[in-house]
Amino acid sequence: NPSTEIQNLPNWILLYLRKKFLSEVSNQKFPSKFYIDRSDSKSNHSHLRKIINEKEVKQLLVRKGFSIITLSDLTFQDQINLFYHASQIVGLHGAGFANTTFCQPNTNVIELKPISAGPVCGNLANKLNLNYKDISIQPSQYSNNNQQGFITVPLNLLENKIS
Repeated sequence: NPSTEIQNLPNWILLYLRKKFLSEVSNQKFPSKFYIDRSDSKSNHSHLRKIINEKEVKQLLVRKGFSIITLSDLTFQDQINLFYHASQIVGLHGAGFANTTFCQPNTNVIELKPISAGPVCGNLANKLNLNYKDISIQPSQYSNNNQQGFITVPLNLLENKIS
């Protein structure tokens, strides 16, 4: 059952991916603190999951020294380098968090998500010894017990989590 299996990825897969791809990490400069911008998402579900106050979220993060990164603008190797050199990552629940596989231990990761999105990113972060926090929010729309929904992120809570 893929839905169950993705909740608890086996360690050997993570070790394999890290061994295969981290050997080519470069010292190329990337932002160490960034927000994963999903505005480029091509998923047929992308219109069902969004942050209602994303403009304000981005403004707060930029004031706190974060860059806004659209992962599709980067090559796969650049994404590996970006996540490897990251100190703090914030983003809306989604596939971009799979790149945390390439983070160094103790990287700070904050996932913004509908409360029904499940523990996929948290489980991955735990296996990789990342400092994971989430902000789980009751969605205002599309709350049908899955990972979808429109959420409004409490800015004061986000600011506390990134501090």
